[in-house]
Amino acid sequence: MAIESAPYGIQYDLPSVCYFEVYKDGTVNQIDNSRRAISDQIESSLYQAYFRALRRECDIYFSFADSNGNVFLYKADDLDALADSIGIVRPSDHVHNIRWSYSKEDPGKGRYAWLDIEFLCGCELSSLNKRVMVKQLKEMFGWEVILSSINSIPSSKRTIQVERKSIKE
Repeated sequence: MAIESAPYGIQYDLPSVCYFEVYKDGTVNQIDNSRRAISDQIESSLYQAYFRALRRECDIYFSFADSNGNVFLYKADDLDALADSIGIVRPSDHVHNIRWSYSKEDPGKGRYAWLDIEFLCGCELSSLNKRVMVKQLKEMFGWEVILSSINSIPSSKRTIQVERKSIKE
């Protein structure tokens, strides 16, 4: 059976994805895909495997089952897409040029605010890169963005939900 490269636009951070790495000597290790571990404070197994794959020490593969029970196996060839999806900020990432304002949907009070943002640098935000973009927005503005407010459609303009107390005027 030939193993295909991951299809364009695959969501690497789905909870049903099972990762493993294959070393040059044929050794296979399962990779922990814990959501809690993928953060600024704790380096997850997937985070560490990403850097081993960059150094060409191993290749990363993943499998998942669809709603019909069909199992798919792919090689994670696009390591940049994998990094974006799981929230690994790379040194080559640029500083985003963003225009933002409170959305007309924002009630003006409450724990969460709705912001209209536009990436003037040509970048897009979607479920494929939301974890890395959320980290970058936190670094740039201090915003605590709610991940679930970001849908799958890539767009340079969108409305996101942010913890109101994290917004500095």
